[in-house]
Amino acid sequence: MSNNGTILVADDEQMLRRALSRVLARAGFSTILAEDGQQAIDLFAQEGSAIDLVVLDMNMPIKNGVQAFYGIRELDPTMKVVIASGESRNEVLSQFGATKPNGILQKPFVLGKLVAEINLFLDS
Repeated sequence: MSNNGTILVADDEQMLRRALSRVLARAGFSTILAEDGQQAIDLFAQEGSAIDLVVLDMNMPIKNGVQAFYGIRELDPTMKVVIASGESRNEVLSQFGATKPNGILQKPFVLGKLVAEINLFLDS
């Protein structure tokens, strides 16, 4: 299977992390999984050069999606970062300053649409 890239997925819900990982793997992506925002930053610091896209849950322990976003962008200002949230797009974006994420993935995910959305973010 061709590798379409590596995606760092950070979500504190283990079932959701596993489901995302399976769906992305079937679509040819490698995944790196984190269970909170701090772990996402730490993994990005180690593996950043291999990562093509970061998907951050908005509500996570230790560091939330906003804090993890800025932590990752501090390490690599050009990294594509997408926020996953059950809140509306405007509610999510209002929590960010001048630097905004590349996109919002609406929760609950429609797994059939997820890969298409991820591909759009990677191509943008």
